[in-house]
Amino acid sequence: MVGLVVDDERRLGEEEEEKEEEEDKGKEEEEEEEERAPYIRAVYHTQLTFEAAIRLQEYS
Repeated sequence: MVGLVVDDERRLGEEEEEKEEEEDKGKEEEEEEEERAPYIRAVYHTQLTFEAAIRLQEYS
C-alpha cells in the first residue's frame, strides 16, 4: 500500500513538471513572437509599399 502512494506521488510530481515545462515553452514562444513582431510588420509594410508602387506604374 505504501508503494502505491509513493508511485502516485512520484507520478503527480512528474505531471506537474511536464505542465511547468509546457508553460515555460509557451512563454518562450510568446516572447520570441513579440521580439520578431516589429520585423514582421516592417517586412509586411515594405511588401505593401512595393505592391502599391507597381500598381501606380501600371496605371501611369
